[in-house]
Amino acid sequence: MQDHLELVFVIGTLLLRLALVVAGVVFASYGFRLFARVRAAGSAEISIGKMLRLNLVQVAPGVFFALFGASVLLYGIHRQPTLQIQDGLRQVALAGATPPAAPAADRAAQLRAMQQIAWLNRIRVDAASDPVDVADAARWSRDIRLALMRSVWHPDWGERAAFEAWVRDPASTTVNVAAQAVFDRR
Repeated sequence: MQDHLELVFVIGTLLLRLALVVAGVVFASYGFRLFARVRAAGSAEISIGKMLRLNLVQVAPGVFFALFGASVLLYGIHRQPTLQIQDGLRQVALAGATPPAAPAADRAAQLRAMQQIAWLNRIRVDAASDPVDVADAARWSRDIRLALMRSVWHPDWGERAAFEAWVRDPASTTVNVAAQAVFDRR
């Protein structure tokens, strides 16, 4: 599914960039052609307060179309859409625009997740069980607790990627004490 989404995104990005380039070229070329054929009498003055004053004399409307086309071309070449896939959540962002912030998990959902994590941590696997079953139960418990924490992640728990690395290999990195307390809660 993720590969399909990435392929669709790449094709969409190519089509978007192609459309921007075509639009920019069309505006610029028609603007130049209009400029070459029509000369406007008089002048135009653009000013922003006393700091910026631009006085245009005998400028045809084609100049504005050509400048608009050039700006569309520059924008289309300079700005690049990005795709971020994180934990099955899709997020598409155009450069220059920030994606909306993910809604913070509400306190009730966090409390429910903490209770479920504590319940999972209290489950005892019989030591006389098959060692493979004991290892599987520990791995599944760890994965379930991690999934529960992902669903209600709180910024006070630190960087989520670092925490996930710690869950997979506790010796590999240090972890936020608050996140570890939730994960090991009984």
